[in-house]
Amino acid sequence: MILKYFDGESLARLCKRKGAFKESEAREHVRTIAKTLRYCHDQGVSHRDLKAENILIGKEGRLKLIDFAFAHKSQKPCKVDTFCGTPSYMAPEIFIKEPHCPKRADIWALGVLAYKLVAGELPWSGNQTFT
Repeated sequence: MILKYFDGESLARLCKRKGAFKESEAREHVRTIAKTLRYCHDQGVSHRDLKAENILIGKEGRLKLIDFAFAHKSQKPCKVDTFCGTPSYMAPEIFIKEPHCPKRADIWALGVLAYKLVAGELPWSGNQTFT
């Protein structure tokens, strides 16, 4: 097995160490992640576990999206009923176990991540239930 060396840390670790980001810095990170998601979605791939722990940030500031274990590949719009991901970042429809669009769930998680970067914490604990 060959792995690429990465000199940096997870965005989650950086958030824990740094707290809230300046709005301009958070905006750039969210913009980069959104472009990455768009590329993945254009290729028919949904990540389905987008979170700060799955984004690495290098010493030079470059972001890398990792851990595609829950990824879903589909060329046409579809709905899935798989319950997966990290509760704090999950879209409500996943919690209530409704069929959902994985690409839209990625966008929801990106919004949660944006909140975390600006506020320095998640908007909720992930233990809530949606009715």
